[in-house]
This record gives sequence, C-alpha cells and structure tokens, in this order.
Amino acid sequence: MTVTQTAESEATGLEQNFFLPVLAPSLSASQSHYNCIYDRIKWLVYRAAQTWTELRWGPLSSEPQSVVHRKPINLQQSGEGDPAQLFNGQEPREYCQLRYVLFKERWQKMQGKIDTVLARLNSEAIEHIIDFVRTPRDDAGTSSRQRRTEIPTGLVFAGINTSDHERLFAQVATKMAAETSYIAATLPSTKCPTLKAATKSMMDQFLGSSDVILDEEEVGLDTPLTAQAPKRPQTAKLPNYDLQRLLGWHRLTGGTKTLVLIFPDFESFNMAVLHALIDICSIHNHDTPFVLLFGVATSVDVVHQSLSREALACLQIEKFELHQSRECVNVIIQEVLVRLPFNESGNPTSWKLGLETFEFLVDNFQLHTLSIISFTNALKYAMMDMYFSNPLSILLDYHRNASRWEQRMMIEELTDHHLLEVRMTKSFKKHIESIRERWPYEARELLEDDEKLKQWIVDSLDKLMWYHYKYPVTLGCVRVLQDAVNSPTLRKTTTTLHLMALQGNFVEHDHTVALLTLLRKRNLATLQSCLQGCLEQLQSEEWAERFMSDYISRIEELLVELATFAEDSESSEEDVNVELKRLQDIRKRAKEASRTTLASRRAKMLKETEVLEVGTLDSVAKKVTDFLEGLFRDCLRSYKEFALHEVLYYSNADRLKKAFHPQARAAVQTALGQTRHYVSCECCQPLAAQSQHDTIAPTLQDTSIAYRLYLECGRLINLYDWFVAFGTVLEKEGGDSRKGGAGGGGPARDEIQARFVKTIAELQLMGFIKPTTRKTDHVMRLTWGNGC
Repeated sequence: MTVTQTAESEATGLEQNFFLPVLAPSLSASQSHYNCIYDRIKWLVYRAAQTWTELRWGPLSSEPQSVVHRKPINLQQSGEGDPAQLFNGQEPREYCQLRYVLFKERWQKMQGKIDTVLARLNSEAIEHIIDFVRTPRDDAGTSSRQRRTEIPTGLVFAGINTSDHERLFAQVATKMAAETSYIAATLPSTKCPTLKAATKSMMDQFLGSSDVILDEEEVGLDTPLTAQAPKRPQTAKLPNYDLQRLLGWHRLTGGTKTLVLIFPDFESFNMAVLHALIDICSIHNHDTPFVLLFGVATSVDVVHQSLSREALACLQIEKFELHQSRECVNVIIQEVLVRLPFNESGNPTSWKLGLETFEFLVDNFQLHTLSIISFTNALKYAMMDMYFSNPLSILLDYHRNASRWEQRMMIEELTDHHLLEVRMTKSFKKHIESIRERWPYEARELLEDDEKLKQWIVDSLDKLMWYHYKYPVTLGCVRVLQDAVNSPTLRKTTTTLHLMALQGNFVEHDHTVALLTLLRKRNLATLQSCLQGCLEQLQSEEWAERFMSDYISRIEELLVELATFAEDSESSEEDVNVELKRLQDIRKRAKEASRTTLASRRAKMLKETEVLEVGTLDSVAKKVTDFLEGLFRDCLRSYKEFALHEVLYYSNADRLKKAFHPQARAAVQTALGQTRHYVSCECCQPLAAQSQHDTIAPTLQDTSIAYRLYLECGRLINLYDWFVAFGTVLEKEGGDSRKGGAGGGGPARDEIQARFVKTIAELQLMGFIKPTTRKTDHVMRLTWGNGC
C-alpha cells in the first residue's frame, strides 16, 4: 500500500470511527428535520479529518511526474483536412490549403449569419417564453390546491419539422443560462426511452455533470453547483436516477431556482414516460417549482389526444407561435444568397448558387423536408464541393482584397493549369464565338496570350461585381412594386423572385408584366409611393450613389414631375368635374335613345373615359412603368449572360441530387453487380481489368455470386437449380483460405448449403425475391433490369 492510499484510508477511518459515531445518535431521532444540519456537520468533519491527514502525510493527490500532457492535433498543420490536389495531382499544395482555409472561413461567416437571422426572427417569441418562465405561476382565480399541483406549461409551435426544434430550444436554454433564477434541461425523445433514462438525463443537466452526480449526503450548503466532493468511498444509498437527489440538491442550493424541462419533440416522446414525469413534477411542485415547455409540430389537438385527462389537469397551458420554416428560409435566402458577396470590411456576407442548384434546394425544402437544418446542410455541402472540386474557387475571394494591387497580384499568381481551366469554361467559349467574326485578332490573343487572358479575367470579375451591387437593391424595388399594386394574386416571396431572375427574361415574365400593367391603372398617390419606395431601396446602401446614380437621378425627376402634375390637377379639378357631369348627361340621353347592345355601350363608355385621361395621368404613369421596365431589364439580367460566371456560381446540381436524393436500389445493384467499386480487394481486380463480365469468380462475396446468377433467371426461380449453380461456382475456389476451403476440392456440401441459405435470406431482406404459393420450390423475382 502506498503512502497516499494509507493516508486516505486513515482519514476515512478517523472520520467513521471517531467523529460520526458521536454525532449520529443525537440526530437519529429527527433525521428528516435536521438533515441539512447533519450534512453540513458531516462535510466539516470530513474536511477536518482530511486536513489532519494532510498535515501528517502531505497532500493526498499529486500527479505522477511521468504523466505527459498531449496537445490536440492542429488540422491545418497536419494537412489532414486539405482538399485533394487537382489537375491530376499537379496543383500546388499551397493552393489546396488556400481553398480549405477560404472554405472554412466563408462557411463560418455564413453559419454565423444564419444563426443571427434565426435568432432575430424568433427573438420576440423567445422573449415571451422567457417572460413566461420568469413569472410562471398565475395564482389569480385558482385555489391553493390547484396552485400546488398545476405545472406552468408552454406549448411552442415551432414548425412541422421536429429536427429544427432543438436549435430553437437551444437558443431558449442559452438565454436562460444567462440568468441565475432558473435552470433548463432538454429532454429529447431519443435520449429518454424510459423513465430511468429521462430522470437521469434531467439530473445530469440540472446538477451540471454528465458523468458524476453528487450524492445528497455529500453536498453541503456551501458547496457550489459544479463543485465535486473529494474522493472517498461511495456511501450513497440512492441510485443516480432517483429524484430525491434532485430535490435534495434544490433544497441545499436555497430552493429559489425554477427547474425548466424542455421537450423539443412532443409527438415523438414516449407518452408513458411523459405521464410519469408530469405526475412526479406535480407531486413535488409545491416546494420545487417546475416549468414544462413542449415543442409541438402539429396543433394543440395532439396534446389533448396524447395526454390523459389526469395529466392535462396538472398542466396550466399557454401557447407560443413561432415563425414557420418557410418564412425563415425566405429570409435566409435574402441574407445569404441575394446580398452582396462582401461587406465594406472585406468579410464574406453571401454566396451565389446557379439556377439548377438553387431550384433543387428550394424544391427539396418545399416538397420534401421543410427543415431549416437540412437546407443549411445542403448549402454547406454545395459550398464544400465548390471549394474542393473547382480549382478556380480561389477567385471567389478576388474582390475581398482591399487594394487593386492585391487583386492584380492574385491574378498574376495563377498557374498555367488555372488559365487552361478558364479557357475551358463554357462562358469563355461563348465569348470567343461572339467576337471571332468581328474581332478575330482579339479572340486569338485571348487563346494564346496569358497576359491578355489575365486582364480579361479582371474585367469579367469586375462586371460580375457591378452586377452583384445592382441586383439586391433592384430586387427590393420589385417587392416595393408588389406592395404598391397590393394585389393578393401578384405577391411573391423573395425566393420566387430570385428564382425568376436566375431563369432570365425577368421583364417578359407574366408576373412582371401584370405588375407594370396594374401600376399604370393606379392613381397618382400609388405612383408616388412606388417611386419613393424604390428611391429608398436604391439609397439603402452607401455604395448606391456610385453604381445607381443615374437611376436615382431619374427617379427624382419623375417625382418632381408627379408633384407638378398633382398641383396642376388640383387647380383643374373643378373643370374636370363639370366636364364629367356634362358627359354623363350625354351618355344618359344616348342610352335612352339608342337600341345598341350592352357590349357597344360599354365600349363607348371606355372610349369616353380614355379621352379624358389622354395627355394627363396616363402619360405620367407610362413614364414610370417604362423606367421600372428599363431598371429591371438592366439590373435583373440572368447571371449566365456574364462571362466567367462559373467561378462565382455553383451549378453542380447532379452532385447535390446524389448526396441528398440517393437512389438506394441503384446503389445496392451496383454493389452486388460491380463489387470492385466498393470492395478494393486484389482478387477481383484482374477480372475487372480483363473485362470478363460473363465470368463469375469464386472470390466474390456469396451474395454477389447469387445475385449475378439471379440476373440470369426469369420470373420464377427454381431454388434447386440456383443452389446447384451456386455450388458450381464455389467449387472453383479450391484451397482459398478466405472461404475456409480445405485442400483442392472446395468447400463441403453442407457448408455450401449453409452459405446459400444465408445468401437467399439476404436477397429476400433486400427485396429481390419473395416466396410464392404457385410452386413451393420456387421464388419470385421482384426486380428487373441489367443491374450491372
């Protein structure tokens, strides 16, 4: 026994044999009443015994000198997270590291912006929830018995996708952690299958430790929440999931904290466990205040259908409505995909997606997932694929550099492989095709002269940046136009408008034509409000004076013209009223005297009205709509009209579809039919190199062998014939130790039969075959196609 072990045993024996027997008889008569005093005295006695032992033997715990502290591995230093070298491995290593660093930095900014958007959207609802937790007990109009048993319960309607609830409730728990009057514990359904697991998870979070839970008898009144008692033999009498531990901890910490239980996925939670938790909390609610928060995905009816009448009687329910996932994603698209790529300080603020990729992400969200987390993961995957597979992605941060000299140096450092990749882009080919007839010499220089190509890259990236400056504010003008027209059928979200702009021909779209047509029929005040809103949109950013100065000056001219027309119309309003009265009398007399049809009378009325409006309001309204049409045509062009758009826009939608819409059947058939793509074994490579597709090698997996024989069969498969063919292939393996054969005769018949039965069961499990009642010794084939 070492000195430390001797000291610990002596301290424990000194405590148990001398101090505690003297104190215990005096407290045994009223143990429950003096429990707190007893715990405090016991803790002081233990500390006194430990201090006496340390004076004799020295400190009890000292770390051996041979312990070596290892530092965590730095991923950037080790190079484990760097992308693969492109250009067939000829890309310089520093460019690989640069792409990895740029990806991490840009995604961190994007993730922070997404979190900020979600927190801002739900800030008001979260504040209401926090206020509800701060003052959870409503004593007005309730009896004392009801006040003791009813638990304040909040129903938080956070959207149909329960996977997004955890993010929301994490924000609620973070806000609660900033205050000391209450403490929260999150209980997801996956971690609480039983009452024991639920109470243990709850106590782990409340007591501030997931590994060690302090016993009620080991905690004193002066022990902090996260403090751990000194090591000593376990003397706990209660298991670590017993609620008496939590109640004792709450009592010893002053009994002032409100315990908040968060259930992020109410519909998925085990209702038997939830009933038990509600009953337990209701029993102890008079001395330990509890508050329950339920994340509900559907409606309040599911709460009444899932909980019993006795459980509902214990709850004092209040509802909280949050922004739906569609609204959140619409704002995320506005902030992350539409805004400028960089702010004034050079930090990335947005990212650009091509038409096919953006359409896939929107359809996947609206038609399949309705999950913000899934949408965010798809954005991250697309950005990662952009940086890891496109060598020109280093140009994404071209305009991030502060000075023109730094931007030029970035272009000058491009290698020959990068320049060749630029010449291989579709937009470059399209540009060469457009200028080869008019300026053949310039086209030849771009193909042969690298310096000329670098200057063209600079000009193309600058044009794209000017387009990005104009695009978001002009899209805001379209939203202002929708508000001015105020038509329920012509109101589209930012997501839909952005998709229309990516498709091209925004002005010729039916939605835009209808908006401009209706604006021409509106009154003078509507025209003024529309132009004023567009002016505010164009002046909302500081750079607008430089890029949108012509449009701003034109809007100001139109506003002056509208104001002048308004003053003139007020002076001539009386004359117009007299003229209208005279024409009404004429129409009345003509109606009485004529026998024309209803359609002709309507045509006459419209014609007379048009005569009144010619040269007045119609002419001004036409100027306004023509200006807006020119603004949209210039600033909302399709990105595909710009050269080198492949550098800034990610358009590989097929890779996203494979990642987020996998075809399970095709993957399984490829794995069984072409095993070499999944199993990198040496025995199958010669067959793949020789392209002997008709030969079934005995070195393949048993399921793969049976599947290849399965492809040769018809609708009904004779099991005995299948077994014989399977055994014939296995007999070729001879003394292959991998299959367990002995000698040169192949495996035994019993072994072949056992392996065949296992293979048939696996194919049936994967849905390739099923038993049939037509013939007992046959199975039915369920899939068709080559499968290879």
